[in-house]
Amino acid sequence: MPIARRPNVILLGIDSLRLDQLKRFGGTSGNTTHIDRFIEQADVVRDASTPMARTFGSWVAILTGRSPPTTGARNNLTPRDAVAANPTLADVLRKSGYRTIYSTDEVRFANIDQSYGFDKVVTPPIGASDFILGTYNELPLASVVINTRLGQLLFPFSYGNRGAAQVFEPKTYLARLDRELEFDGPTFLIVHLTAAHWPYYTAETPFGVSVKKHPDDRPMYRVGLRTADSMFDQVVSMLRRKGALENSIVVVLSDHGEAMTLPNDAIVKNGAFVEGLGAPLKVLDVGHGQSVLSPTQYKVLLAFKSFGHESDFSAASRDLPVTATVEDIAPTLLELLRIPGDPLNSNGRSLAQLLRSPNSTSTYSGPERIRFTETDLSVIPDVNGEVDEVGTAKANSKFFGIDPATSRMHIRERMIPLVRAYKERAAFTSQHLLAAMPAGPDAHQYVYFDVATGNGKLLLARPGPELPDGQRLWDAMAMHFAGELRPPTRTTMNDWPAIGEAWRDYFINRKGKDSPSVAPSAVDGGAGS
Repeated sequence: MPIARRPNVILLGIDSLRLDQLKRFGGTSGNTTHIDRFIEQADVVRDASTPMARTFGSWVAILTGRSPPTTGARNNLTPRDAVAANPTLADVLRKSGYRTIYSTDEVRFANIDQSYGFDKVVTPPIGASDFILGTYNELPLASVVINTRLGQLLFPFSYGNRGAAQVFEPKTYLARLDRELEFDGPTFLIVHLTAAHWPYYTAETPFGVSVKKHPDDRPMYRVGLRTADSMFDQVVSMLRRKGALENSIVVVLSDHGEAMTLPNDAIVKNGAFVEGLGAPLKVLDVGHGQSVLSPTQYKVLLAFKSFGHESDFSAASRDLPVTATVEDIAPTLLELLRIPGDPLNSNGRSLAQLLRSPNSTSTYSGPERIRFTETDLSVIPDVNGEVDEVGTAKANSKFFGIDPATSRMHIRERMIPLVRAYKERAAFTSQHLLAAMPAGPDAHQYVYFDVATGNGKLLLARPGPELPDGQRLWDAMAMHFAGELRPPTRTTMNDWPAIGEAWRDYFINRKGKDSPSVAPSAVDGGAGS
């Protein structure tokens, strides 16, 4: 296809989006009316997930089509030189004649900049100052000036920055985006909106909205989601006015979901026992990137829509009969644009053939694909199921430092092995999930679940032929997380003091040396059984 006729490629992301809020997924909340209207005629993947339910890990997977273990984007604030992101989708499209633009209203934990293949970024400045905004944002003069063009010069870390929630006005960010967006040729554009992320409020949120209407009401999330929905509508209107949608492929997505201790937010609830366990499970069914047993956190929206006659498919309000991950987005777009080969060396699968098909029959045969997900450092919930900001800062601050060359905050290199050891990992299909739950730095408890019923059992070795799906998940997880999985074990509450001491020793001994990995045979052969 000639470069001039190639469609714009536009990714519109909504942070922390619960699928049960959307009309296409049975939602009746009315909190996403504009998103619902836009995706009404889109082709939607009913079962899509992210390999890591945190913004940075998920967006790097979106941009590269590769998994977090492949790219190294395993945690928010991973140092840039530890992330093998390039080539990205933006790199490939730029070489194919596209102008590439990335925009978001918050960058504190997802430091995506021009090095990821973008000609232009429309974001707040990235740096440690973004974490210490409170003092001057609360000054009367600053609060008046911040949302003006003068404020962009005087207070660049606060202007149009959702990270400074107490002074953030959506119109400020949207006005900047409007000023800086141009479509004078094929354009690859990402706009990621974060208002639905904790703390959910903005400068325009009225007092008194946090009162619950019923026990399962989450009023602040409702406020944040409605703000994001309104901003989404204004971005779409802006794109129409600028002619960007006359010839385009649009992907509407979420980078991760959001759990809120609601009844269906986890396969099992915190403190549950399953067969073979000697101690209750810890399940953080609040926030995101907290628990592999909480699908609400890692199931995502993935919708494709086309405009104009140059797109390679025509969306038809279909529910696509396929399981997918965000790693599928990049190879799908490259195939739709007929860019040959596999320039990204993607872990994902292209959905292009399914999108082009006039019917909804899956193009894949054989056993259901196995997907993966993992957690990041825990965010501590408070008594209301929201974020304990002070407690989380105290618990996690020791992991982070500031790069004097760039003034950016990042995970300390010597802490990365500890951060990786803390991770929960999972391999899953639509019916079963195998979780590797850390039992100290040198062992995992492997728990196999029936997703629908929540019934689970502890596995002390690779399962036998009576659990064929379990065998597939065990082998796939050992391969995907090669060198990271520890021998199987069974712990009791009596073991907790010793495990706590082992974690403390592991933390104290972090001197930049990697901890020894377990040989694959230890995972496959049932060491410790």
